Amino acid sequence: MAPPFRWDYIGPTASGFLRGLHYLASFAVLQPDYSRGDVNALQKFEWLTYARTYARAPTISFSGRIFSSDADALQLGVQSPPGTDILSRIEQAKVIPKFIDFHVWTECTRPDCFLTLYNSAGQIWRMAIPEVLDGRSIDTDLGTISFTGLHRDGWVAGALVTAITKRIRVAQTIGQIYQKIGPLLAGLAALAYAGLLAEALLRRMLRPEFLLATVLLLMIGTRVVLLAYIDASAMPAVDFGYLSPLYPLGLAFCGVSIVAALPPISGLREVRRSIRGHARPFLR
Repeated sequence: MAPPFRWDYIGPTASGFLRGLHYLASFAVLQPDYSRGDVNALQKFEWLTYARTYARAPTISFSGRIFSSDADALQLGVQSPPGTDILSRIEQAKVIPKFIDFHVWTECTRPDCFLTLYNSAGQIWRMAIPEVLDGRSIDTDLGTISFTGLHRDGWVAGALVTAITKRIRVAQTIGQIYQKIGPLLAGLAALAYAGLLAEALLRRMLRPEFLLATVLLLMIGTRVVLLAYIDASAMPAVDFGYLSPLYPLGLAFCGVSIVAALPPISGLREVRRSIRGHARPFLR
């Protein structure tokens, strides 16, 4: 539901509109705002997408199932040697009563790295990570553990993170280039569009390129106005995330306007003739 109109929204809306145009023209903001919400869910998303998982050493990953009458109180863990900075990721979920499915990914592959299982009463079972074998089943005081899907020396995660890091660096480099040429492109496009508008008024003829540039400009302006009004009346909306769909449109507007303005520059004589009375009607 749209918020009720209030006259005091006009000033902040205009300010937000100008701020949005500034962001678009200068590429001033290249990263979205941080998400607001459940921190645990965000951390899980980062783990699942490897956003915070940088494999700096050989890794091991495996899955398995735990059968225990005390399944609700069991917690799986990885115990690394004191003073070491080792990454691990553990996911576990009770699928049916007395059964827990789990998946472990860790850099801790040394003999002094342990897979641990403990309950709320303080009972602890542990096994050295290198002793984990695919298909192995172990009976413990806390339950029966079986292992599947073992993958050692898992550089897959590290390679994936390296590829993502490279793409991020490439995107950052492109963004820096846009920041340098963006204002120049926007200025040239504004002058070019002004020339196209003057040509349309003087010749009384609408060129397809001018119409395309106008449609792009209206699309950009409409979204920025809406975001500015939402920003003034409801919540912060003039930021990279909400403006991001407009950057391709902005680049298209710059390209169309600048390219379309080149022929009229060489045809100034026709414009002069149109001023002297050789005008064409807008519609025939």
